[in-house]
This record gives sequence, structure tokens and C-alpha cells, in this order.
Amino acid sequence: LKPFCLQRSRWLGRCSYRRTAMGGSVSFAANADSVTEPGKKSILATGIEGVTAEQLLGGIEKYIRDGKAKGEWASDVEVADKDGGILSTMSFPGGHKVMILYKIDKASNLVEIMTYPGPALYERGVFVSTCFLKVLTEPVQVEAWVISHPVRMSGGMLQALMDGALKGLDAQVETKMDAEGITDPSKFSVVSGPIEGKPVDADSFLDKYKQFQIDTNGATELPDGSLVIETSVAMGLVSTIYSKHEIKKGENCVYISSYGADDTMTDLQTVATLKAHRDPFRLEMWNDQVEARRAGDAELKVVQPLLEGVLKELSS
Repeated sequence: LKPFCLQRSRWLGRCSYRRTAMGGSVSFAANADSVTEPGKKSILATGIEGVTAEQLLGGIEKYIRDGKAKGEWASDVEVADKDGGILSTMSFPGGHKVMILYKIDKASNLVEIMTYPGPALYERGVFVSTCFLKVLTEPVQVEAWVISHPVRMSGGMLQALMDGALKGLDAQVETKMDAEGITDPSKFSVVSGPIEGKPVDADSFLDKYKQFQIDTNGATELPDGSLVIETSVAMGLVSTIYSKHEIKKGENCVYISSYGADDTMTDLQTVATLKAHRDPFRLEMWNDQVEARRAGDAELKVVQPLLEGVLKELSS
């Protein structure tokens, strides 16, 4: 669902949307002042009319149980009662799965949404983020925010990045996600098999990687030799993500700092490490997420469709 009116004030760091629903005009605002935790920022959904807090929580639960919270990109969804909540397993083209666990506390009017970007993290009980939806009363409104947890990731999305780089360098080999790390076997990484007989080796990898990013992905080289890359993405969450690639020859590593949709590149979200190993030449990659509370445009584009879908169902 698309909002019919969009107003954005960049100098306030706030984005607001307005939509008519439930007989009223529902407004969504990102980076708004928190109602429940003064001094912090949240997403606020206000102007909700014709529904009580109890009805809204019940509507959220039904919407999830009916498999309607999967979004437009998932090809399939399975819903089951598990781990004290409602587990939604979404399948995407290419075989990738995302698990989301919803816990609804009606006594405190709180919904917790924990995201596991793959079965391996779910099996280890490691969720990368928790979204909180707090239903407030008098008047009925919803306050939401997302906590990103300091998690090391090594799943399918990272594997796709490694596969893309290897293909671009004409050095395709088998790769494995969530595998035993090479640098630290007690941790998980994306790892490649030995890279032999290819036009790149451990000594030339960093230079060829840098040139590949410039030639293929339009990277801009900064005076210090690092690269800035703007990447268009699908999934309807953001249109462009910004990253900085720092090449450290002494460590035979590339450090990739990702700033999400922040074009000012000040809101650091993750730092990925891509390391070239020798004897034999292999690649290893993992991604460390930065702990933070977020309630910006990217989070709004996740929260808003969920609430709009619930309100539409309640009004029908």
C-alpha cells in the first residue's frame, strides 16, 4: 500500500505519511519524539479512530496468523505456534528463508517482532533485530522502534555478495554460508573453496577487487584509496544503500561499512570483513551488525504496511 500524501522535512530528520482509514486520518511519522521514552526517537501512528487498543492487538494477531504479514516479495509463508509466540517462515525466490517470531503481550499492549535472516541463526536462537509495537490508549495510537543487535552474520545474502565478486573476477568456486570460520573456527563465516588456476590470486586479489568495484559497480575512489559505492536494491525497503570499502593490504582484508539509506554516511549499520587467505588462496567473509535503536524511513517502510494492512482488515 502506498500513502497518497508524502511530506518530508530533511532538516528535521522526520518523514510523515497520512492515510485515511477506519473513518479517520491515520498519520505515520518517522524519527518522531518518543511518547513512552522521552529523549528517544520512534515511529508514531496517530489518528487511529473507530478501533480500541484491544481490537487493534487482536487484529495484529489475526493478520499474522492468516499469513498476511509476509510482504509482497515472499513467495510463500508458513505460520506456526512456536517458542512462546507465532513463528512466520517466509520463503523467497532462490530458496532464501527469513524467520520472524511475533510475541504479543496483551496485558502490556506490546508486540515484539524478532527477525532471524535464515534457519541457521534461528536454530542458534540469534535474532538480528527486535521491532517493538506499543499500542497506546486515550487516544489509540502506535509507537514503534527497532533495536538492531550486535550480531555476526554469515548467511545467504553475504554469500551472494561473495559469489558476485568471484564471478566478476572470473574466479567462481563453491562457497558455503554459515560455515566454520577460517580466522576463528569458533565463529561462523561465508567461506570459499580453494581458488586455483584463476586469473586472480591472494597477492592480486585486493587490487583486482578494487578495480572490479570501480569498473562494474561505479565506485568512487576517495583520496585515501577507499571506495564509496551506491547500490540500488529491491525489496521495497530502500532504493539506494551507501557503503564505504576500505582496503587494508597489510591485513589482506576489505572492510565494508554499510550506512543503509543514509546518504550522509553517518549512521553506521554494519561492518563486513572480506579476507583473502593464503596457502591455499580462499576467501572468508562475515558481517558484524552495530547495536542501535532506529526509527527512520527504512523502519517506517516495514511498520507502516503492517499497520495499514491490519487497519484495512478491521475496517472491512
